[in-house]
Amino acid sequence: MFKDIESPEFSKRLELVTTVLLAATALLAAWNGFQAARWTVRQGTALRLMLASRLQAAQYTTQGAQQQIIDVMLFSDWLQASAAKQQELELFYRQRFRPEFKPAFEEWLALNPMQNSSAPPSPFALATYQVANLKQAAEFEKQADEQTALIQKASANVTAYVTNTLYMATALFFLGISRTFAMTRVRLALVVLAAVLFAFGLYNILTTETVL
Repeated sequence: MFKDIESPEFSKRLELVTTVLLAATALLAAWNGFQAARWTVRQGTALRLMLASRLQAAQYTTQGAQQQIIDVMLFSDWLQASAAKQQELELFYRQRFRPEFKPAFEEWLALNPMQNSSAPPSPFALATYQVANLKQAAEFEKQADEQTALIQKASANVTAYVTNTLYMATALFFLGISRTFAMTRVRLALVVLAAVLFAFGLYNILTTETVL
């Protein structure tokens, strides 16, 4: 294929190609290492934020659940007092409803649930009933899920860049040892192999997200 493969001119061209590939491969190897380090930092940051969000979500969930229990207990006590026609006790419990529960209770009561069979069974079935702590917990859970997704993406990118570093390191090895052989055909084979690894690694770099 190359009839002048052993000629001095071909050898000089091959040496030039080898030098250019060495420089480019070394540069991309450094870039891969930099990107792997940056994605590792981002992964660690996302992990800390995810854990903090999960902790906040757990705290707000606990508080919200406790408030729901209070609402249910006071409402049950009010129902018993209402059924027993104990107006003073009924008022006593009603005055102690939490501010978040009162709008739902008033809306439910306005539907005349004692006579209206189509009314909701309790204020808790109404959209008006909201527990701010539970909504806040859901928001923190959403943030934690977003951080979890970022952790997974960062992990995949770290793996990709570390793998690319191995490709570049292998290419550098073949380029380095190619100069130790006197036979041009052997040198050419090693340079071609290194070029294939370089091209594959370059493609992976171009198709992998970068972070600065």
